[in-house]
Amino acid sequence: MAESQECQIVSSLTRPNASVDTAVQQLLDLTSLAASSTTISRSDALCTHLDNTWRSLIDEIVANTAPPQQTALVKFVRTLQQQKIIDPATGDQLRFDQDYNKTLWTEVPNFGINVADYWNFGKTRFSIFFQVLR
Repeated sequence: MAESQECQIVSSLTRPNASVDTAVQQLLDLTSLAASSTTISRSDALCTHLDNTWRSLIDEIVANTAPPQQTALVKFVRTLQQQKIIDPATGDQLRFDQDYNKTLWTEVPNFGINVADYWNFGKTRFSIFFQVLR
């Protein structure tokens, strides 16, 4: 299975002199692409994007990066949470979906549930859980 673009962006933050601002902008660009998807529903595209982002961060990067090397990752999440994506159709902040009603990225949708799943299921079961969902 190919590494997702989200994983490539997040993993770049483990390199020396990584640019958090560049990584955030790259992820925002992917968010815009997901929000304007014409191949699947906006909600499904955003869900996949969020899951790829958080799974990459939690399961693949943080789990394999020593805590002293995680400073850029923490800054990335904090900077991402400050970003407001405007929905061109409504002029309001883009929402993950109408039922969940969480805004991107200020409410960091799906982050908590992904952390909880990792915590409760562990790395192996967490990875299997998401493979089953796909």
